[in-house]
Amino acid sequence: SSKKWMEGVDKLLLAYEMDKDNNIDYLYFAASGAVNAENFDLALEYYLQLKEKNYTGIKDEYFITNVESGVEEKVTETEYKIYQSSKEYMNPRIGQTESRYPEIVKNIALIYVKKGEDELAIEAINEARSIQPDDLYLILNEADLYIRLSNNASDDNLRSQYRLKFKEIMTLAVEKDPENGILYYNLGIISSEQGESDDAKSYFEKAIEFKPDYTDSYVAIVNILLQEQTVIIGEMDKIAMSNKRSDIAKYDQLKEDLNEVWRKCIPYCEKALQYDPNDLEVLKLLSQFYYKLDNLDGYKEINAKIEQLSN
Repeated sequence: SSKKWMEGVDKLLLAYEMDKDNNIDYLYFAASGAVNAENFDLALEYYLQLKEKNYTGIKDEYFITNVESGVEEKVTETEYKIYQSSKEYMNPRIGQTESRYPEIVKNIALIYVKKGEDELAIEAINEARSIQPDDLYLILNEADLYIRLSNNASDDNLRSQYRLKFKEIMTLAVEKDPENGILYYNLGIISSEQGESDDAKSYFEKAIEFKPDYTDSYVAIVNILLQEQTVIIGEMDKIAMSNKRSDIAKYDQLKEDLNEVWRKCIPYCEKALQYDPNDLEVLKLLSQFYYKLDNLDGYKEINAKIEQLSN
């Protein structure tokens, strides 16, 4: 509960204040505890203090390889000093833990977003990026910030600006991590929302290439293909009642075009079901396509599966 979290925060803060130079880690843990207690004002206060002190939390880590097993082991500083002179160990090295600074700046930004202080949120993340411009973690946090700002925006123009900024940052993220399927999927979603269907489909295909088990990508491509269905049906409706020979021929061609759209959708549904055979959304889509294309055996088989899962 929030009360228990705050009790822990109070104890951590007390320990920090006893020796602020050596116990600064406790202030970091107190800030995290305040977030868990949903006391965001207090968490922000602590995170800002940590940021002002340029706190990173980086610590040395000690490693040495066991000669007999060939396995590198993580050891304490004392053990490290002892094992260095032992013939049973080799290749001593000192590493470092990851910096907590990016997380601190991210949390400051997200708290500002939660409080509706968007300008301060943007300023916080921009500052972190200026220090670590190639840090993928920060780039993704900035992208996350802009999608949150977009979701909270009441003005359509502002929302669109934030979505475009998100797309720009995600494109940069893809450059840094070019085999991350989820990044391509997110770019596909934004491109689709912007009406850039061809780009969106390309991004979803990339997402499938690098993360084939992410079934949302297959569904997203089906939805893009079905945009053509809407256009074709609109054209068919215009000439449905016409007796002109040319219109009848055109109607037949449009009907075949529509069948081709459905045929294109089927492999994506089938592939998605290879990874998640019980996905009801995909099963229902595939059922519709089989029915429209007069594949009654396929339709009955899929419908039986849907009924089984629904009961």
